Amino acid sequence: MAVTAALKERIFRFTDACYALDRNDREWLDGLAAAAEPFLGHGLGVAAWAYRKDDWTGQELPSGVERSVGEAMWAAAPRFTHAELLDLFMGGRATSATERLGMEQGLDQHAAGAPLKALGVRDAHALTVGDGAGRGVALAGLSQSVLRVPPDELRRLERLGAHLLAGYRLRRAFRQVDAVLDPSGRSLHAEGDAREPLHREALTRAVRAFDQARAQRGGQSADESL
Repeated sequence: MAVTAALKERIFRFTDACYALDRNDREWLDGLAAAAEPFLGHGLGVAAWAYRKDDWTGQELPSGVERSVGEAMWAAAPRFTHAELLDLFMGGRATSATERLGMEQGLDQHAAGAPLKALGVRDAHALTVGDGAGRGVALAGLSQSVLRVPPDELRRLERLGAHLLAGYRLRRAFRQVDAVLDPSGRSLHAEGDAREPLHREALTRAVRAFDQARAQRGGQSADESL
């Protein structure tokens, strides 16, 4: 059960980072990069960045990695064809870069690999989410070896991705907090629609379910909690 408890801690650290609405955008990405390390890290850090498919390298360098790594990633991006790049980091799936592109020898065999090869990067283990309008968030753990990700890890990453997308959408949709509830689901503060009985009830159920998932270490597996 210790392994399950440890995994739960990592899962909730990640979900907490997804819903950290009190942080600015850079702090939010920094928190995601750190929290994703147990799931995506392979010794070279986890890069986290917001993307727009029409302006891939016009954004800030990724959080979570050394500047040289971020610069190498941005230098590599234009060397992919547009279709490859969309599939690589905007495909909305959780898997390794080489698996997405159907490669066997690693990114260093691709035309885009030269900037990354100098850093020993041969693959990336990525999780991306998008809002359907060409905007989203990408997390990528860089690796010095070619990765083949087990199916159970991919399923877990896709569940984590659901929370990442929900947190991203909340950040874009809300500029103020309309409700504050304690862990029991009791309303401490409510404004606007959050005052309506049906909305308050839905929020209460959600908070109680979240707290129950966090608390039940013995009878519930980490993935059931997720």
